[in-house]
Amino acid sequence: MSLRSFQSGDREACLEMFDSNREPAWPPSLRSEFAACLDYFPESVLVFEHERKAAGCAAFQRGSDGHGFIPWLLVRRDLRGNGLGRFLLFAALKKLSAEHDPELVEARCPAAAVGFFERQGFRVARVIPDGWGPGLDRVQLTRKLKVCP
Repeated sequence: MSLRSFQSGDREACLEMFDSNREPAWPPSLRSEFAACLDYFPESVLVFEHERKAAGCAAFQRGSDGHGFIPWLLVRRDLRGNGLGRFLLFAALKKLSAEHDPELVEARCPAAAVGFFERQGFRVARVIPDGWGPGLDRVQLTRKLKVCP
């Protein structure tokens, strides 16, 4: 098991990971957006490797407003519930802080994952009903990384 930067050979395993979590959480239309993140921002993706295959991934970016952004956090469905998502999230926050030093980080997720992010200190900032399709609300969350600027 190891945490490392994304490599081009991880692409298919990461897409399989997306597919394993797709219904009901992620609509199929977001698969191409996730693939674009892997293709165009590979330096901003961390991969947790288990048994020589990507088992989880987290993407991090600096937004145009200077805030940090976690656009993707995925764990293979059969490995969920083992703390891997929390580990990946905090690894991405650490990397984001080291590279960009944002005061605030934003994340987005389906309504089904809100509890996970809230347990990690995020707060709901906005809910967009049907934001990812009928019955699939998009939830935007924020978390302060610095108590004092």
